[in-house]
Amino acid sequence: MRAAILAASQEVFSQVGYASARTRAIADKAGASEQLLFAHFGSKSGLFEEAVLAPVKVFLIDWAEAFPDDFAADQGDPHAQVSAFLSGYLRVLLANRRLLVAYLAASTFHVDEFAGSPAAAGLGTGIRRLQDLAEEAARSHGFPLAEPELQTRVILATSLGLAVFNDLLFTDGAPDEERVIETMTELLLLGLAGQG
Repeated sequence: MRAAILAASQEVFSQVGYASARTRAIADKAGASEQLLFAHFGSKSGLFEEAVLAPVKVFLIDWAEAFPDDFAADQGDPHAQVSAFLSGYLRVLLANRRLLVAYLAASTFHVDEFAGSPAAAGLGTGIRRLQDLAEEAARSHGFPLAEPELQTRVILATSLGLAVFNDLLFTDGAPDEERVIETMTELLLLGLAGQG
């Protein structure tokens, strides 16, 4: 029943967001009682953490850990490495877009409910892993990073923005993914090369 409640809550939260989601509707969709929902998750925010925050954290960490340990140390083609990195990251974000939007809205408008939560802290871990990968790859190819934390997070934020605001940014239809990745790769490499 726990899995059914989580699946129902992911669907509801991704459709209507945290504020508009009702625990009664989630329980009904899961075929469970609201009392059972609270017995498993304690509160609406506890349910949101397990249904939305935890999966966002997991897919970021899983994606980052899918890269081999020697990815950044490989002295291969920087263009191919950056392209693979950005392509994988963007695909993960696009595949989980609705959960990301639900998370971003909740973390913006309900800060007090999620501040310091284990799932939110786990997201920071995933972002730091992505940052480490980007920094290692840049350094191994001789691209000095003056402000590595800022620079890598701007790169990650660009992909996040493209995934979340895809419909707003490309009202006449999104360009194909290969063109987007190629453009992001060129911008990143040009920016890094300009620092040397």
